[in-house]
Amino acid sequence: MNNTNFNSGEDSDEMERLGEVFAKSIREQLEKIRKDKVVLEADLNSRNKSFESTLGQLQNMASSDSTVHLEELMAIESLGELRAQVKKLHEKYVQQQALIKKLEFELEMEQGHVKILRNDNKLLRQMTVDMNAMAEQEEEFISNRLLKRITGLKKEKGELLLQVEQEEEYMTNMLQKKLSQLQREKIDMENSLEQEQEYIVNKLQKQLDALKMQQQQSPLMTVHDGAPSPGPVSPSMPKKWNSSESGTAEMLLSEIAVLKNRTIEMEKEFLLKMQQCNKYKSELVHFRKQAGSSIEDIPFDEGIPAVFRTVPPSPGRGGRIRRSTSTSSQRSLTSDKNLSNIPPLQLDEPDRGSNRSRSNSSTTSVPPQPPKRETSSRRVSGTLLSLASQQNN
Repeated sequence: MNNTNFNSGEDSDEMERLGEVFAKSIREQLEKIRKDKVVLEADLNSRNKSFESTLGQLQNMASSDSTVHLEELMAIESLGELRAQVKKLHEKYVQQQALIKKLEFELEMEQGHVKILRNDNKLLRQMTVDMNAMAEQEEEFISNRLLKRITGLKKEKGELLLQVEQEEEYMTNMLQKKLSQLQREKIDMENSLEQEQEYIVNKLQKQLDALKMQQQQSPLMTVHDGAPSPGPVSPSMPKKWNSSESGTAEMLLSEIAVLKNRTIEMEKEFLLKMQQCNKYKSELVHFRKQAGSSIEDIPFDEGIPAVFRTVPPSPGRGGRIRRSTSTSSQRSLTSDKNLSNIPPLQLDEPDRGSNRSRSNSSTTSVPPQPPKRETSSRRVSGTLLSLASQQNN
């Protein structure tokens, strides 16, 4: 579009420049013709005046000379002298006749020159009229051409504006679709996170119940074995129980570390998806504002979902747990000895099928519970705190 407008501007400037040059050349030729006409008319007038003055002088001289010679001839009485004077007068008459013929020839030449000048003047006037008509026709042609060009440019501008509007509408619809898709993915991710959290809570609750049952059964077994014989009790059972308890705790801690790393990766991916969603949302708002459409139907940023936030620590562990703030403004519970920072749980998109299968398997063994984010986060934090307290004891 910019190249088309630039070329059209160059064409219009070139046409205007050619029109100005043509008009300037016509004006110069007309001015030159007028000057030549004035010069020729002045020359003709000067020659006419000089000829009239010369003719008057000759007529005056001829009249005065004829009067003087006539008086002199009347005064002569001798016949021979009179014949000599007549002969002189005849010769003078012949000379004057030749001079008159010469002057008549010059007069005819001047008259012919005057006719030529008048004809040239007439031709110049006709040429002036023709050149004025040609200049008007050329100006009209240039005006019509410029009007056609301007009309074509306006039509092209309208087509380009329509094309730009269609492109903006297409981009707006595409961004709206991407935004809707990202919102659906966000909702699916939150649901899968809730299911994964429920699965982890159920699993940790089962392990905690099994651990409590083992702790309750171990004193009864030691008392039952020590009743028949008052001898020293064999330390094999407590050692075996201690080794199994420490192995379970280490297994839980390793699983917590794995879940921690996995949670960090999933948190990064969620933040990346959230940034991409905000970017598409800002572009959609920008295009809507350019197109003059309403932006009320575009949902604003809801912030970090509640599924990523943990609850404050319990009163019994208040002195041994510190609060830390991450880049996503989430709180996590920490232990000063055995537990490190536990970030919020998040489900990665490729593991969605496995997480759903885990949640389905967990629901078969545990009665279904409503997906409440706060209760599940409380269960996870309470379970981790209880495991940490048991490990410290």
